[in-house]
Amino acid sequence: MIDMLVDINLAEAALRAGNIQHTLPADSNYQKAQYAAVFKKNSVRPDDFNRSLTYYIEHIDELNDIYTEVINRLTVMDAEMQKGKAKKETDSKKYILGTKKKNPQ
Repeated sequence: MIDMLVDINLAEAALRAGNIQHTLPADSNYQKAQYAAVFKKNSVRPDDFNRSLTYYIEHIDELNDIYTEVINRLTVMDAEMQKGKAKKETDSKKYILGTKKKNPQ
């Protein structure tokens, strides 16, 4: 369930980023395809996911624990992405300033 929710959050973030002006309808084929890809990646059928979600809504403490882990994983992913961006920017500046060789050996 945790992996699935992480992937859903990533897909929703990608949908928001690609639809800044909110011009796509909520039921667009693109959005449906994104969710279908998440279900396929996790080998989960939408009905099974909905049943699990219903269970966890009835067991809110367990759902809270799950979402704590989801948030932790997304936070780690974000930190790694930011670190990668910072490294690329630093490397680019070094290259532009001539302090970094093109092909270090």
